[in-house]
Amino acid sequence: MGQSGHATSRHPRAVGQPPHPLALLRTGGFTMAGIRSIRVMAALASLPLAAALFTGTAQADNGAGAAGTASNAALAGILGSGVGGSNLGNSSTAQQVASGFGASNQNNGAQANGSGFTAVGQSNNHDSLIYNPVP
Repeated sequence: MGQSGHATSRHPRAVGQPPHPLALLRTGGFTMAGIRSIRVMAALASLPLAAALFTGTAQADNGAGAAGTASNAALAGILGSGVGGSNLGNSSTAQQVASGFGASNQNNGAQANGSGFTAVGQSNNHDSLIYNPVP
């Protein structure tokens, strides 16, 4: 076998077979700008999938669905009232919910002014507590 005037490849491949990706890197088939463009296109192509994965519907349930037919459910919350934790000065809050046949409301309230730590027990009794300052 003699040498012809052609440059021979170290790794011959069949006619019509695409070159190996590493061979393209070795021979300079991919440029840095080309790789960057491919990465940008891949990132842009993934945006619709990311948008679909992050979309959703948030729904809150007040319990009426779980209560069943001919049932009644109500929900109330006191958020951001400032009552709880450290209160410097006067602080009060009230909440009432009545739902269904024969329901009624009764307001249980408590207020304290300048008494330091105050434990408040609320029940359906009608009690009145008066704190008198010590002379």
